[in-house]
Amino acid sequence: MTDALPSPREKAFSVWCVMQHARPVLAQALRAWGLQDAATSIEATHSLNALKLTVLDAYEIVMRSIYFWPVRRDLSKALNTLHAAATFASRGDSTNTAAIVIGVFTGAGGALAWRKPWQRFGWRQRRAQIIAAARHEQQLKLDGEA
Repeated sequence: MTDALPSPREKAFSVWCVMQHARPVLAQALRAWGLQDAATSIEATHSLNALKLTVLDAYEIVMRSIYFWPVRRDLSKALNTLHAAATFASRGDSTNTAAIVIGVFTGAGGALAWRKPWQRFGWRQRRAQIIAAARHEQQLKLDGEA
């Protein structure tokens, strides 16, 4: 039994989910916490395989540089999730890629919320809004390609 190869549309959508949809949100969160070099490195990558390696480097930087545990947790979650999404995207698995990048949005959003701690009071609602917005953007992309 062999797996069918992904269609060019699925592959393109998978790459878009990681490179254009989720990556900028993570870079924004890294910058907000003073990790300019890590954000710039992530933005400078042009392939999924290079991104996976760059994300691992950024993860190490987060673990060495961020001592406030909730921010470290949220940023490391976003980085690990982006790494997993890049793996699925490199296989052209658009369904799993689209689902997994939602974790990049929630992790990055959580880290950004700690910049203004009062935002944490409504985090469940804000998290639901982040997820809905990310899914909406994905659906718009899919509808535009149809």
